[in-house]
Amino acid sequence: MVIPQNIATLSGREQEWLRNAIEIEEKRDPVEKVMGILSSILFAEKDFAVFGRFVDITVNTIGNLMHSGEINYAIRLIRFLSRLSASDNISPYHLDRVKKAMEGIASGEIINDLGRIVDTTEKVTANDLREFLFFFGKTAIKPAYELIEVVQKKEMRKVILDSLIEIGRGTPEVFFPFLTDSRWHMARNAVYILRMIGSPSAVEPVSRLMFHGEPKVRKEVFFYLDSIIHDTKAKGYMIKFFQDKESALRINAINALVGSGFQEALKPIMEIAASKDLENRGISERKAVFEALGKLGSDQVVPMLKDMLMKRYWFKTETAKEQALLAVSGLRRVGTDLAVKTLEEAGARKRGEVKAIITQALKGISAERARVSK
Repeated sequence: MVIPQNIATLSGREQEWLRNAIEIEEKRDPVEKVMGILSSILFAEKDFAVFGRFVDITVNTIGNLMHSGEINYAIRLIRFLSRLSASDNISPYHLDRVKKAMEGIASGEIINDLGRIVDTTEKVTANDLREFLFFFGKTAIKPAYELIEVVQKKEMRKVILDSLIEIGRGTPEVFFPFLTDSRWHMARNAVYILRMIGSPSAVEPVSRLMFHGEPKVRKEVFFYLDSIIHDTKAKGYMIKFFQDKESALRINAINALVGSGFQEALKPIMEIAASKDLENRGISERKAVFEALGKLGSDQVVPMLKDMLMKRYWFKTETAKEQALLAVSGLRRVGTDLAVKTLEEAGARKRGEVKAIITQALKGISAERARVSK
């Protein structure tokens, strides 16, 4: 055996340095190594074809990391691509290549992987999820919308919804196709997002759900219309809720239109007040109808309310009391001199509970006038 004569020996300090270097290298995560290599190549590579291949490798790596549950590494690579796409150190052609590749990341498969990781681990924070969605922007709207269905954690669904609202602000039309989703809760989500965006441009597609079979969807449509009640079209559609199956929605629609001062609502409300069907509805709804007449109709409705108040209901004490309550509620909301005169005249002729109701209404009108005159 021949022993080499030119072997160099290491000093104690050099040996210590080498041991430390080996330990550091052994501890380094192989994924971090790959990330470092990809980062170095993409920032330095000038050849467009080679650059493109390595961009695709990076995108595939992100997909593999997501599928294996290594969300933190995936997010770090995504951040890197985001910085690369905004860099001034690469050509516009290279930038365009990065942006096109990024669009492919937000695929249905990756979104499903993300949903699984969110629900089954604690690896994804709310900030991580928000960053992930904002990174893809509008290209991720459709897969992110489906993510609402996949994710079971309530707080994370809220993050997704809030992110979609911000991403879609200014372009509400991107959510219109989701309004026709056969899953009622997904259709409701679309209406909710459009309500939070606050664009009147969605009034027509949203209003097509006014007759949806699920009350929760119709309720969300009401909230949307109420949020843009200043819009004339929204007020017109809101009137259709007067015929809804749910009493609460009918009452809310009346109150919303009265609150907006929409005079065109007076005629349909008068028709409701005169209909036989109103007798079968609860006292809260009937009261809302007559208060609405008073607020919108002013002296125009006083004769009708006076007839109700003065009419005798022989041997029907409860009916007489209810009709008086409704008429007085309307007159109280009218609040004009003619309404006061009518109440005073009725107060002189009525007795018992009806008289007490009238007296209370007159006091209310007097107090309101005193408040306004201050």
